[in-house]
This record gives sequence, structure tokens and C-alpha cells, in this order.
Amino acid sequence: MKFRLVAALAALWAGLAFTTPAWSQEAGMEARVDAYFANLLQNPEEFRALMEAYGPMPDALWDATERSYLPVLADPAFVPYVVRRMPEFLAMGLTEEQALISFAGLADTAFPGASRLSQKKTESFVRSIVDVLDWLRENSPQFCASMGIFAAAGDAGPGEEELAPFIQMVTTAMSTLDPERDAALFRFVALYAEAALAEIRGFPEARPLAPGPALAEAADAYRTAFTERMSTPGAEGVLRAFEERRGMEEMAAADICVAMALVFEALWDLPPDLRGTMLLAVLLAMSDPTGFDSIMGAY
Repeated sequence: MKFRLVAALAALWAGLAFTTPAWSQEAGMEARVDAYFANLLQNPEEFRALMEAYGPMPDALWDATERSYLPVLADPAFVPYVVRRMPEFLAMGLTEEQALISFAGLADTAFPGASRLSQKKTESFVRSIVDVLDWLRENSPQFCASMGIFAAAGDAGPGEEELAPFIQMVTTAMSTLDPERDAALFRFVALYAEAALAEIRGFPEARPLAPGPALAEAADAYRTAFTERMSTPGAEGVLRAFEERRGMEEMAAADICVAMALVFEALWDLPPDLRGTMLLAVLLAMSDPTGFDSIMGAY
């Protein structure tokens, strides 16, 4: 079971939270990191300007973001974490400025960090993503029509040039007032920051996910739930793609959009214990699709 679609969704959310970095390892790195984030903490309007470069940010969303993100940037573990992560981003070849902006958006922290939260909070984290995605599917026709960029991009995912207009479209759609959707979005922002902080601190311990009978049972139950979901009205294109063993790159954008919804909806068809295991699997697919495939490959 390949979860490249879930990885594509992670690229969307990471893009909304900023892009992925690289860094030049030279003397004074820690001092520069510290100075950069100290300035953002002292001048939060500069932080808001960075985020608004990706699209409009209503005052209510900014208030929720400022309230949730700035305590993470101020945490004593944050700067050492950023410095420690820099070497692995070096090969990506982006600029020092892109690195700093990315970490300001807590990139590559929240999805692995969500596995450190309680199962109840992990469920709320994923549920809030689903609620916002459902709103986009129902209220922004361009959202599903644009999903083809993920199919065309291959395993590496869309580049910045392809992703930027998509993110701009999403953020513009979400700048409209909608209390129900905003409640889900604000919940996501708060849990995103909480998960990022757990990852940055390395505490609590991440709940493990490893091959074995428990994972096999959960994976089998999830496959059954997903297959049943493909038999519901509106999912005919997904079912055909599944039966014909077509990859995501061969699917129509509208079918990718439906499949994206089914990936999450099937989770809530599982009993709580199996759902907890598969939630961890989905989070792993979001942050490390290769690791997900290696664990799920036997099932």
C-alpha cells in the first residue's frame, strides 16, 4: 500500500507552514540562528510579513498563529534543535534565508511530533486537517482541479514553482470568513505547534510503530475500510484506478481529490485501537514515506 498521496498532502501543509531548508555550515551559525529568532520574537510583525508572503492572513488566523508559534520559537530547546538539524538539509541546496524562514514555520517538526501526543490529541490533529480539506473540496472548485500537480510531480513532489500558485490559491480561499472552518483551522494551528514543540524537546517519547501482528491487523482492517469507501457514490473513478492498478500519476485530478478524502475517512471506520495504529502510520507517511513503505511493505 503506497501512501504517496498522504506524502503529497504533507507537502501541502508544510508549504502552508513554509518551505524546506538548507544551510551553510560556517562559524557563527548558532549565533546567527539565535539572533534571527530573537528578532522575530521581539518584532512579531516581521514574522507575520513572512507568513503573508504565501497569501493573505486574516487577523483572527494571525492571532491564533502568534499565540501558538511564538512560544515554540522562544523555547530554550528551539535554537539548539535548529542548529542540530541544519546538516541534513545542507544537500538540498537552498539558501540560508530559506532555512531560517522554514524553521520559523516549524517545518518538518509537527508531523513526526504528532506521534508524541496522546492518541486523543493525535486524532484531533488529523481530524482538524480533514475538516479543513473537506471545506476546501466543498467550497473551492480550484482545489480539486489543481490536485494534478501532485500526480505530475513524481516521488519528489512538486517543486516550489508548481506549489507556490497552489498554496496561494488555498490561502486565498481560506481568507474568507467561515466560523466552522476557522475553528478547525485554529485547532490545527494550536496542535501543530504543540506537536512541533514535543518533537523539538524530544518529549514525550514517540509512540512506536513497527512490523508485527498489531500492525498487520490494523493494516488489514484499514484496507477493508478503504475498499468499502471506494464503493460509495462519487468514488467510482478511484475504484477504477484501484482495479486497474493505476498509479497516482495516471489518475485524474478529481479522483486524486476523492482518494485523498477516502484515505482519512477510512480511518474513522476502524475501532479505536486499530485507528490509533493507522493514525501513526499515516503520520509516518506524511513525514517519511520511505519509512512507511518499509514498515507496511509486508502487509
